[in-house]
Amino acid sequence: MVSKKVILVVFCTFFLSKGKSSYEKVVYGKDNRRDLFELSNERWLENSKGIAALILKEKIKKIRGESDIVQLKTEAMDEVCEDERFYDQEQIASCSGFLVGKDLLVTAGHCVESLKDCKKNKWVFGFDRSEKDKDYTKVLKKDIYECVEIIDHALDESTDFALLRLDRDVVDREPLAIREEGKVKTGERIYLGGHPSGLPLKMSGHAWVRKNRYKKYFSANLDSFEGNSGGPIFNSNGHFVEGILVRGEDDYIWNEKKDCFKVKKCLDWACSGEEATRMSAIKKLKDLINEESFYGQSGRFRQR
Repeated sequence: MVSKKVILVVFCTFFLSKGKSSYEKVVYGKDNRRDLFELSNERWLENSKGIAALILKEKIKKIRGESDIVQLKTEAMDEVCEDERFYDQEQIASCSGFLVGKDLLVTAGHCVESLKDCKKNKWVFGFDRSEKDKDYTKVLKKDIYECVEIIDHALDESTDFALLRLDRDVVDREPLAIREEGKVKTGERIYLGGHPSGLPLKMSGHAWVRKNRYKKYFSANLDSFEGNSGGPIFNSNGHFVEGILVRGEDDYIWNEKKDCFKVKKCLDWACSGEEATRMSAIKKLKDLINEESFYGQSGRFRQR
């Protein structure tokens, strides 16, 4: 029998690890993650269009005879217990990101640390289950982009973000509205978009801001996992982005009896919370928005 230690080493390749870090998240209370086809809120669905998955180039393959569609080389969640939600779905994304300008994307700083990371990965929109029977392993070539410039970047104990320029303007999708000034209130209702455990896009709500005293980040009881890193956290009232999901509790815990990984669960008010870098920490983004406003090109950004 393969030892637990060996399983951990292999399985951590796709997010399941131990100890708190920038790469771990958890479920608080009831698991509120939802596929897009399960949603009825039009604002949530509209915002979901601006969220992308970070995927290694080598896992995106051409399909013979197809010029407009590519194949994603997804992998099964083999070591997760079969009674866990989304066990039957496959994973591929290492992080999430979101559109803030026609060719500008924001993610977590630990997701993209250098231009080398840009060159070996692609940003893919449309990796989701917008329809129940959709084949999410196939995406349109026009929805795949590459990072060509790191405009701004931070990665330390309090700040974790990357502002990227893509290789071309994103088509058929609008930049997300963001908070430009002030800060979210303690107790404010929020929701999250991203790719938990590298799965097809999920939206997750029924959460609120728990700790709010730090200048550059806040914490909340969001249901999130690795792969959610870099994803947008929205204000439930204004539907604009408050912050970037960057770190939190362990994702999974090992179940000795079942010999598989179970999702770690906390009460809504328990554990340390999931942490988010505030949008206000990205100073160069604010400058870009102000510049666009000055020159009357407001169509590039949707501002709060």
